[in-house]
Amino acid sequence: MSVLLKNYEDVNKLGLKICREINTSVGETHWEMTLKETKMYKSLTEYGPKVSTGEFVRRALWYSWVANKVAYEMQYRQNIAIDFDKDHTDIYNDDMSDEEAYNVVGSLRYNIYTNAGNCFLQDDWVEVLDLIYKYFKMVDEYKDKPLDSELVK
Repeated sequence: MSVLLKNYEDVNKLGLKICREINTSVGETHWEMTLKETKMYKSLTEYGPKVSTGEFVRRALWYSWVANKVAYEMQYRQNIAIDFDKDHTDIYNDDMSDEEAYNVVGSLRYNIYTNAGNCFLQDDWVEVLDLIYKYFKMVDEYKDKPLDSELVK
């Protein structure tokens, strides 16, 4: 298996998609409450200013993208640059289907590791990335189920 370098624009689109879904939901969803129970969210909000759930998710995705670049560099020694000055809002066409989101987060989750199994993302951030992955996995699994299906109840 090889380490693939993820495209920043896709990761950014994913973050914007999640923010849009959070902002259009009525009230706080179970998924948002679960995110707020993670060690990383509690740590960030305990010692720093409050962050929105959307910003927290986008930060997790950005750190994951950086970890992917580090894993890629460690695997292939290509001297790739990490542009820390990237604007997180420079995407104008942020349309992404749930299936695309599932594929992007799944690929990002896989590609934060080298072939030797070394991970370049702190465990607490991996926990958040796993929750994002599980969310889109559930959306993908239930997308074709009728609302009255036993699986959806």
